[in-house]
Amino acid sequence: RLELDIELPAGWVIDRVPRRIEAPWGEVDEELEVDGRRVRSTLYLRLGAQVVDPESYPEFVRFCHAVDELGSRPPVARRDTP
Repeated sequence: RLELDIELPAGWVIDRVPRRIEAPWGEVDEELEVDGRRVRSTLYLRLGAQVVDPESYPEFVRFCHAVDELGSRPPVARRDTP
């Protein structure tokens, strides 16, 4: 679990939907909680005990890279325009 708490400047909003990755080896889900200007992003990584066969290993590596990239992606905010 990776949690990030942000307090946005007045007039700004988070500009994206919760992120999700799903693969045969596991999944990543994000919950976004918005309370006024405060935003909490919680990423959940679920991986079961498993053996990755050699033929699937390149795809498994791509999944791991996608999880790393998702966890390091900065939050995106934009000015709230009426």
